[in-house]
Amino acid sequence: MNVKFYTLLYIDIEEKRQWQGTVWTGEDRLKIFLRNAAVLNKSLTEFGGFEPLTILTNKPKHIQLLSEEIGYKNYNIKEIEFNLNVPKGIKFYSAHFKIDAFKFLSSCPEDEYSILMDNDIVLLRELPKAFHRIIDNGIPMVYHYHPYDIDRIMSDIEKFNICTSIVEWCGGEFMGGTKTFWETLYNKTILTSKSYFDNIDKDLFHVGDEMLSSISIAKMKEDGWQIIDAGIINLIRRYWGAREKEMPRITKTPFLHLPADKVWIGKISLANKFIPNVFFSNYTKHIRLFRFLYALKSIIGK
Repeated sequence: MNVKFYTLLYIDIEEKRQWQGTVWTGEDRLKIFLRNAAVLNKSLTEFGGFEPLTILTNKPKHIQLLSEEIGYKNYNIKEIEFNLNVPKGIKFYSAHFKIDAFKFLSSCPEDEYSILMDNDIVLLRELPKAFHRIIDNGIPMVYHYHPYDIDRIMSDIEKFNICTSIVEWCGGEFMGGTKTFWETLYNKTILTSKSYFDNIDKDLFHVGDEMLSSISIAKMKEDGWQIIDAGIINLIRRYWGAREKEMPRITKTPFLHLPADKVWIGKISLANKFIPNVFFSNYTKHIRLFRFLYALKSIIGK
């Protein structure tokens, strides 16, 4: 089974995103996403030895131009169709188009195991034998992020008039499987999407593709699908940067997801070879400095 890595970069030049207290718009926001994808690709290829990352997008020429500006073009760029009717202006507007990426992945070759991941992830450790066995056997996997309020999630799902068992929150940042998995996931999600969008203004716990994916994965498990939690087998961890109580530690977890530190990742030099220990050391220094400056600001502000 051939494993390939994908990430989504849907371009809406008007969309805004807030990181670390700053609102990012236009080209600056897109360059951060693209530089994150570049660092992910470097970790996969220079350290992991995998084929280059493929960026799925609606505007490949735009990404090519931005790639020229950031000085990095070693990933693949693939234009795909986006047909999901996403209400303009909703929170995480572009992220919802990940559902169309499901459809594209359902058209991949029979012998391909496709992994769709967020671009603010890095590979820091050698992947275990369990990962390769999962790939060889074509077993789907997702990352269930457990700290969320399950009662609140289930309450929101009731607003959609959807009958399902207890839903484990699917973070959406790391999902993998063969074309059959992606086809089933897409079809389940499309069935849910209209009710979701119709109720999106009802004070939901979360607005984004994660809600749709979580419901679909729960329904697939009800139908008998075996889907492995990549977190339980220690393949990936989400780390919320300075918000975490503990400092990041060197562990055996290969993939580290850093959703709160996109801006920091976006400042990494793309000219240097990706070395996991150097990346982790620099990241630890970044967190220490951020916490120090925040504490200092709090003291001065009193």
